[in-house]
Amino acid sequence: MCRDVGSQVFGLINLPATRVDKKKLPAGPIGHELAPISRNPRLLFDDCLALPDDAIDQGRFANVGPADDGDDGESAHDGTLGRNENRLESEYTCPASNMADMVERVQLAEPRGFCAGVEMAIKSLTWMVRVFEAPVYCYHEIVHNRWVVDAFERVGVIFVNSMNEVPLGAPVMLSAHGSAPEVVAAAQASAGVVVDAVCPLVTKVHHEVKTLTDKGFQILYIGHGGHDEAVGTIAEAPEHITLIEPERGLESFKAKDPTKVALLAQTTLGLFEWEDVLRQSQAEFPELKTARKSDLCYATTNRQEAVQQLSTSADLVLVVGSDSSSNTRALVRVAHEAGIPAYRIDNADAIDPEWLIGKEIVGVTAGASAPDHLVSEVIDRINPRNGVELIQVTKEGEYFPLPPQLRGFLTALQAVVEAGFSASNRGGRGLLEDDRSWTATEALDLISE
Repeated sequence: MCRDVGSQVFGLINLPATRVDKKKLPAGPIGHELAPISRNPRLLFDDCLALPDDAIDQGRFANVGPADDGDDGESAHDGTLGRNENRLESEYTCPASNMADMVERVQLAEPRGFCAGVEMAIKSLTWMVRVFEAPVYCYHEIVHNRWVVDAFERVGVIFVNSMNEVPLGAPVMLSAHGSAPEVVAAAQASAGVVVDAVCPLVTKVHHEVKTLTDKGFQILYIGHGGHDEAVGTIAEAPEHITLIEPERGLESFKAKDPTKVALLAQTTLGLFEWEDVLRQSQAEFPELKTARKSDLCYATTNRQEAVQQLSTSADLVLVVGSDSSSNTRALVRVAHEAGIPAYRIDNADAIDPEWLIGKEIVGVTAGASAPDHLVSEVIDRINPRNGVELIQVTKEGEYFPLPPQLRGFLTALQAVVEAGFSASNRGGRGLLEDDRSWTATEALDLISE
């Protein structure tokens, strides 16, 4: 059931867009007025969960300036790699640590960390946690990061691998990696509320599968067997898709009709993985069909390009992210391909001081599902003598709106609350309409102890 459909949910759904003048508020129909509510997302909810005393200070990194927010409805990135390298000096200062004086400087990749799809998914699950009583169920990990998953588990989210594990009528979210059609159908048949937080870029690949299948193509799908995204995509048309593991190539694949072969890819692949198989496939099938725009996620390619730039000057690269994250592992591989030692780490505790011996410059980046505070802690632990240099290859401004199912549910809930209470901003813009104004980092702050 929903939490307290009263002043608390009213505050959650419909925050005043401007400071309310209490003297001008009309008397409410039940004889009292509701107090103005802060627009600060950290103050949206009740105080039943303790919030961190200190928010992550993004200001200590260099200002990278405004980014295209995609208001024209088009993607702010065309799928190609950014080539404009800007090096900005940061005023970051590091506390003392047991690694003091080992490293001269940290070079910090930009962009790094959360992409638009992860932002959308985390904020969506935060809404679910705050609106519904625990437990809220999520099919597969919402994103592939252990810290994020643990944070949601602490506030009552149960991650499952089968819809059979979900009680009838429970609220369910489907993960950002996309789900098989039969999973979506099972959720819709048994769950009380279903929100599909699939990344729009994954949805694009699912649509391509269905379109190409209808046209009679055999589909070569480059991906990692067992990865949630690959499993969900292949399930769209299993009899027409052949999984191609990047490191194994086409192997013994034989086409029924060499003129009707298409090539698609998991969005989180390394660019090098895609290009190797693409070249082999084009040589084998000259009429190969590919998507007009690359299936590879803009965030994946941007972060790989940033690591390539780090590799031109860094002596070592550390990639923050979980082992389950395909795009995180790809960043490590990019550094290795450039001849630079690189390690994936979950957090600062995973740093081996021996890695830093003799390393003057250490590059740091993060996979697309890694929270930025983990990056800050890594830099704190390294404690470079001469601070941090920001290595920027492009600016990102992509924004993916909340899933339509969630927007519809919250809009209906808002209308119910407004109908029953004196609404100081009835019908006006609230947090739902201003979703661009708050971030996944702030969402995680809301549920963190």
